[in-house]
This record gives sequence, C-alpha cells and structure tokens, in this order.
Amino acid sequence: MSSKEKTMELVKDSSSKKGLSLNILMLIAMLSLLAYHGGIRYGSLHEISFYDFPYILLAVNGIFLPLMAFAAVEIYHHTKSLPQFLLELLILGAVSCIPFLLAMHNPKLYHIPEVFGIILGLSAIHLRRSEAKVWVKALVFPLLILISLLVGLGFPFLVFMMIFDYFYGNPRYQRAGVVILCVGIGTLELFTRPLQYIIYGEYPDLNSFWHTTIASLYQDAHALSYIIAIILLLFYRGNIGNQKLKWVFYIFYPLHLVLLLLLMPS
Repeated sequence: MSSKEKTMELVKDSSSKKGLSLNILMLIAMLSLLAYHGGIRYGSLHEISFYDFPYILLAVNGIFLPLMAFAAVEIYHHTKSLPQFLLELLILGAVSCIPFLLAMHNPKLYHIPEVFGIILGLSAIHLRRSEAKVWVKALVFPLLILISLLVGLGFPFLVFMMIFDYFYGNPRYQRAGVVILCVGIGTLELFTRPLQYIIYGEYPDLNSFWHTTIASLYQDAHALSYIIAIILLLFYRGNIGNQKLKWVFYIFYPLHLVLLLLLMPS
C-alpha cells in the first residue's frame, strides 16, 4: 500500500468516529474572525490600544488562524480542482479588499485581506508536493515567504499550513508541531519585544516597561489562542462534511466587514 493510500485510509477510518466536523471548525473560525476584526474596528475608532483589551478577547481572536489553515489544508487534499479553489479565493480576496481597508480604519498598506494568506499557503504546500526541480523550489519558496510578509497574517498562515500539510494523515504530529511553534513564538516574543522597544527607542522612559510587558503578554495571549484551536482539533475525526459550507465563508467574509462598517461607523 502506497503512502497516499495509507493516508486516505487513515482519514477514512477517522471519519467514522464521532466528533467535530470540518464545517463546525470553520463556523468557530468565522466567529473568532468576527471577534478579531470587531475588536480592531472598535479599538481604532475609540483610540484604544489593542494591548488594553481584555485578555479573554485576545485569547479568542486568534483561533481563526489555525482552524482556517487546517480547514484549507483539508479542502486542498479533497478538492477536485485546485485551480478552481484558488480562483474562488482570489475573487473573494479581490471583492473583500475595499470593505477590509475601510473596516480596519486606515490600516498599514501591507494589511490586505487574510484570504491572500490562505492562497499563499496553498501555493506553498502544492509546490512542496509537486515534482518541480529543486532549484525551482529554492527560488519560489523564498519569494512566497517574502510576499507573505506583505499580507495580513500571511506568514503565519504559510507556516501553519506547511506544518498541517507536512504531517497530513498524522493528527498527533500535526498538533505537536503547532504546539511547539506556538510555545516558541510566545517565549520569543516575551523576551525580545522589550528589547525591540529599547533598541528602537519607542518607549525610552522607565514608565514604558509597563507597555513593553503588556505587548509581550499580548503576543502570549495570541499564542494561547492557538493552543485553544489545537484543543478543538483534538475533537476532529476526519469528518469533512459538506464542502458547500465554504460558500458560507465566501459570503461571510465580505459581509461581516460591511456589517462592521454599518454597526460601527466612523
């Protein structure tokens, strides 16, 4: 039995067990995204630093990223047409650009819809699995990484999706890889962010220590939210469900941005 057949057998066996379906995980991810964007919108309108938001919100708003990255990898392995899937996401990103820029209240230029981060992640895992020559991969991978730095959540999406795809068919290794990544990110941010403020002189006075500490804890809260997503994945048993729910996400993404504009006008 080939490795691909073993992987499909694993997925088939796991799908017979009860647990959370991919559709439920995507719905949870959408609610998390709504909290994330809603928090940014509210904070920017009322000049509230996101670091001053309740930690329970910080611990919830990052659940979207790992769950949607996981869902994208699952759909990648079950879609009948990858080009069509990519085209759908590309159209979704293009349609959502203007509502995103308006709803996020004059964000930095590199903040464009997270959908493009998913596209980059799909491109990366497809390239890794392709039979392209090594020198082609060596040239394209750094380019994808560079582009991901210009996209909202682009680089995290790329990394999470690469981990989920590399260990596809082995949920235990998938979760372990992401947990190690999250702990590493949280630890690194806790020790390096205060140094960044000192080096760049953003908070030169002694009172800035509070701000640097809160900023570090903010990143740890994000890492914590990733761990919450991994706990949710413990209950996933390979039940893909009806893939038509992706159209609900396609409608939800631009619609929730428009609703934020209407409910929280400038």
